[in-house]
Amino acid sequence: MLTIALVILLAFIIDLMLEQVVQQESRNRAELTAYRQLSTIAAKMEGHLSLSLSMLEGFSAYIAANPELSYEEFARYAKEMFKREPLIVNFAAARNLIVNYVYPLEGNEKAVGLDYSTVADQNPSVLKTVRTAESLVIGPVQLVQGGEAFIARSPIFYEQNQQRQLWGIISAPIDADALFRQSDVSLNMGDILAIRSFDALGEREAVFLVKSTFLTNRSACRCLSQSVVVAGNWQFYPITIPISY
Repeated sequence: MLTIALVILLAFIIDLMLEQVVQQESRNRAELTAYRQLSTIAAKMEGHLSLSLSMLEGFSAYIAANPELSYEEFARYAKEMFKREPLIVNFAAARNLIVNYVYPLEGNEKAVGLDYSTVADQNPSVLKTVRTAESLVIGPVQLVQGGEAFIARSPIFYEQNQQRQLWGIISAPIDADALFRQSDVSLNMGDILAIRSFDALGEREAVFLVKSTFLTNRSACRCLSQSVVVAGNWQFYPITIPISY
């Protein structure tokens, strides 16, 4: 009887171990599939954002070389950029951190004269851009005219009397919905995907493409894909793996 009981117990243990192996293999396959999908999305988003930011930095260099440019010169350059990069919503250049160049002007008239030093929700990122002399991408944020956008900012410095002087900054909202579409991210992917962004200094920014209920789960998680997106770092998580803070 004892021998039979031991055989039954051993069979049960083996069956349990086999079930655990099968479950682990299933999890591994699911994780590999998610990793491949997230890696593809990350690469596409990185490519699109890199193109947008490189154009913004090129615009910054143009202004630095022409610090007294007229609005007509600014608009002419901006118009050419719009032909090349449809993700950018508009350009706003702020000399001495006061917006005095906007393209297109129509629909954005209220932005002219905006003093970043008086805008509480934008002042920190603007000052960070100036202090670090590095381009930054933040967001996504809600746009006044509707929709969401990532805000790219680039500092502008010019030479005067052989000294480097701050001209100001140039900003460009990048259409978030268009970015997601061109990166093959459907807008209902909050069911399966979460992205957490960090700026270039490693400071945590937004968690996006995720349902609000997901953010209440504080248990440990593991990032399946990570991308050094322009001016920052984004981590990609499958929704089935909770995100920790």
